[in-house]
Amino acid sequence: FCKEEIVEKYGLTKVTKVIPGGKERYDSVYEGLLACENSEFVLIHDGARPFVDEEMVERAYECVLRDQACVVGMPVKDTIKIADQNQYAVQTPDRAYVWQVQTPQVFDAKLVRAAYEKLIQSGWEKATDDAMVVERMTEHPVKLVFGSYENIKITTPEDLEIAGLFIRRSLVDCC
Repeated sequence: FCKEEIVEKYGLTKVTKVIPGGKERYDSVYEGLLACENSEFVLIHDGARPFVDEEMVERAYECVLRDQACVVGMPVKDTIKIADQNQYAVQTPDRAYVWQVQTPQVFDAKLVRAAYEKLIQSGWEKATDDAMVVERMTEHPVKLVFGSYENIKITTPEDLEIAGLFIRRSLVDCC
């Protein structure tokens, strides 16, 4: 889309650049990182997660100051199974160590930019999130920070229904 389609139409005043996306998510993130040339830290957020809140961002920012790399997420409540190629359960990880990762994912700008440059040069195409890029391309540890079970990713009709419940509840709570 072009800037006029959304930014000007809706009077958004804090948008300084509109960067075209790439073929894959990681291509789009890389283009965004290149546009943040003077940033000390970057916060990468998935627009499919509309329930991010100020407290999550503050926790992540405090963490990135210490650890240079962090992601918000929550411990899983379900038992997780690792399956083989035939959908047989082959492993059950200890739930105490398994988190569902969310966004925002927050990094020292130089660290994440270097990781993405290495990713693009390598041609590896299996990156599913920014933390994975940093982990695999730099071996730098990524700290997990509490997000919220309400910070859901909306990708299915059922997710929309759940999001509607969260919105209705917040309207009742505030009014």
